[in-house]
Amino acid sequence: MNVKQKTLAALLVLGIGMSGCNTNDNNLIPQIEDKKAVDGNKTVDGNKTVDEDNETDENRTATILGYIDSQHSDHNSTITVAQLKAITPALNGINDDYQDIYRSYIASTDINISSPATVDEVQSMINEVNDLNLPEHAILDRSFFKKTNGIFEHRFVYLPVKNNTTGRTWLNNNLGADYANVDSSAYDPSQQAKTSTDSLAYGSLFEWGRKADGHELMNRATTGTKKYGMTSTKADEPSDSLFIKVISDDSDWRVNPDDTLWASESSANNVCPAGYRLPLNPNGADDAEHEFAIEVHSWDSENADGAISSDLKLSANGYDHYDTADSVPDDAGSFGNYWSGSVVPSDGNNSTVSYVHDLFFYFSSAVLSDTSHRADSMGVRCIKD
Repeated sequence: MNVKQKTLAALLVLGIGMSGCNTNDNNLIPQIEDKKAVDGNKTVDGNKTVDEDNETDENRTATILGYIDSQHSDHNSTITVAQLKAITPALNGINDDYQDIYRSYIASTDINISSPATVDEVQSMINEVNDLNLPEHAILDRSFFKKTNGIFEHRFVYLPVKNNTTGRTWLNNNLGADYANVDSSAYDPSQQAKTSTDSLAYGSLFEWGRKADGHELMNRATTGTKKYGMTSTKADEPSDSLFIKVISDDSDWRVNPDDTLWASESSANNVCPAGYRLPLNPNGADDAEHEFAIEVHSWDSENADGAISSDLKLSANGYDHYDTADSVPDDAGSFGNYWSGSVVPSDGNNSTVSYVHDLFFYFSSAVLSDTSHRADSMGVRCIKD
């Protein structure tokens, strides 16, 4: 096999044959290197040690296969080295820069790849990914290859942006921004908000801790409305894309509150791309380690002007309050509202309410709030883990 064929052979073993595995739908298949410990020029994998200088293609593939086999609930993978060697010479156009994207495609339960895969299936995947013509360093939405409402609605592409003052790396746009949407006429993944009132950069409005199930999608470029309707029925695992409007003291869209849904990169409902998460406030609203505080303090001015002139180009995206929500978000163009992943413990006097930390800003100030409700809806800007 040539170099490109070896590359695909490796990624095919990583992705194909994953049906029946106990995997988190929100997580991409990890890099091979992440599962190995390197000792000099030897790679240790489980109980095997292989000299990399003398390792054959077949041995390397078999080692990777052993890792995948360990992930199966029945510890019995159906893919074989012989099958990989049979399929890779017939494939064309493999782009080494897209290895992680090929893996995420193959790993998606919403993409039809057999086990073992056919040449036509894998070639179709290569062509589809290549046709996206992605920019260098492109980061795909965590749900890029997942369907909601029977269609692909999260085809968003982001780029990393570094705040040179803080040294921290973020996504360059809000989740769901039209500039990031492959299917939007405004698609330009390198473009950030031009002004505070740039509706093409506003993006989605999430209920705190909820998956990207479509409830958050907005028709920003037209009427500025929610893409789908609303319901008053709570659910821990909503079966539709309706925004859950809550009229109750606990102000949570869930029946059973869960503080961990957005607490880390590995959280069950993390909506950020792999390797990214929501900013956190580990020690309290006024703590110097609050990741939003660190960001805001680096701005020229701690208000909407500072937000839009910063490296992140944060726009005034608006929000919806849990009990007054309607089809059009409140204060878009006037207030910027962004979730953190951190909750505020209940105070004991009102034990049914546990608030969430967030950032909101307007023309004169930027505020680190600790009184937002989980059924409110706000924007998400992700930070690198």
